[in-house]
Amino acid sequence: MKMTTAAIGGLLLALTLNPLAGRAATVDFEDLAPGTIVSEVFSSAPESIGPIGVFGVNPQAAGLNAAVIFDSAAPNGDPCGGGLDLDLGTPNEAFGGPGVGDAGASNTEALGNLLIVNEACGLGGASVDRPNDADNPDSPISFDFSAIGPVTINSLSLIDVEAAEAPATVELFDAGGGLLADFVLPQTGDNGVIRNSPLGPTPDVTFMVVTLGGSGAIDELDFDLEPPVCSLGDFVFLDENEDGIQDPLDLAIADVKLNLT
Repeated sequence: MKMTTAAIGGLLLALTLNPLAGRAATVDFEDLAPGTIVSEVFSSAPESIGPIGVFGVNPQAAGLNAAVIFDSAAPNGDPCGGGLDLDLGTPNEAFGGPGVGDAGASNTEALGNLLIVNEACGLGGASVDRPNDADNPDSPISFDFSAIGPVTINSLSLIDVEAAEAPATVELFDAGGGLLADFVLPQTGDNGVIRNSPLGPTPDVTFMVVTLGGSGAIDELDFDLEPPVCSLGDFVFLDENEDGIQDPLDLAIADVKLNLT
């Protein structure tokens, strides 16, 4: 935090500002271990901005947080018996990676960790041993920016939103719960990737819901911190007893000049 001060006779007036305001930030999930059930995230280096609350809903596991980290470099066994989850592998096998799928031409580089809505049978503990994305028609992941927001949402990167399933949607809300904007994102195809799908940019966002229409995962979320709205009061007084309260005997000071630097 940056402290800006102005001297007024024997007084010192201070205003605290956030030096990160206006900065672009990316959440890429790389600081979390695969299998982690994610309740909050921070932006990646150089600034760790957060916390941003996270909750994933699997309709087959009511009440449990199903937001889980998946390592796309090492697709593992499905605890529900479905085999390896190769359609979330990156890059596609045509580019030397573990990914398999007929839309893999767009999956050209290693993406590292992804955020998925996990299958119900792997949930219930502190982490998931072998993460695998759920194949449900309605699997929302919410992001709560109230601890740092509001923010401007810029874009979202997705993988494996298959053509046979409903497209992913994004809803952006303000602090009062009002809908600011909603988007339907392009389907990526099996093992396909879409990078930086634009979401406006949309300012004043406090709450975001990404709903996957079936399988699929989030790779990155890009946003900007918004400058705070600051105001100064119109009454300056000499706080004789230094209690921070305007007492009846505290004298007003007229014609004060304030310089912010």
